[in-house]
Amino acid sequence: MATAIEKVVKKPKILVVDDTVRNIQVLEAILRDRFRINIALNGLQALDLADKVKPDLILLDVMMPELDGFETCKRLKANPETHDIPVIFLTARVDLADVVRGLELGAVDYVTKPFNPTELMKRVDSHLELKFAREKMAALAGQLSKYLSPYVYRSIFEGQTEAKIPAYRKHLTVFFSDIQGFTTRAEEMEPQALTTWLN
Repeated sequence: MATAIEKVVKKPKILVVDDTVRNIQVLEAILRDRFRINIALNGLQALDLADKVKPDLILLDVMMPELDGFETCKRLKANPETHDIPVIFLTARVDLADVVRGLELGAVDYVTKPFNPTELMKRVDSHLELKFAREKMAALAGQLSKYLSPYVYRSIFEGQTEAKIPAYRKHLTVFFSDIQGFTTRAEEMEPQALTTWLN
C-alpha cells in the first residue's frame, strides 16, 4: 500500500551529505527503496548538487572538511533557489548548543548519531509531507490570486484583516471601452485565438 508521500510524488529526491562512506552506505540501504538518492561528500559538493538537482530534502552532517554542515546550511538558506528545501541535520554532535544553532540556521530537524532507522524514516516522511502541503497551498494561493480582488486576496492570505467583504458606499466612475474593429476580428478568428489575442 502506497504511503501519503508516495501518492504525492513518485520517489522524492533526497540529498545525503556526509564525508564518511560507511554512513552513506547505511543511509542508502535505509532510503533507496522509497527515494532517489544523491550523494555529496562535503559542503561544497552539497551546495552545487542542491542547486542542480533541487532535492526534496537534505540529510546533512555537521563535521565535514572544507565546509562544515552549519555553514552549508547557512548558504543553502541564503540562496533563493535552495532556501525552501528542508534540511535535517544528521550528526554525532549532541551538544544542546549545536542543536539550537542548527535549528536557528533554518534546519527543520536535528537527529543525532547513532540513529534509529525507523525514527529517521518517520521524520523524513513528516518533513516531506509538510513540504508538499506547503507547495500545494502556494500553488492554490497563486491560482486564487487570479480570480480574487487584491483586497480579498490580502485579507485571506496575508492576514491583514478578517476574511470578509464589508458593506459600504463609495463614489466610483464606470468606464466602457471598445476595441476598434473588434467585431470584424472576432468573426474571423477562432475563440481560442481571439482569447490569446485579447490577453
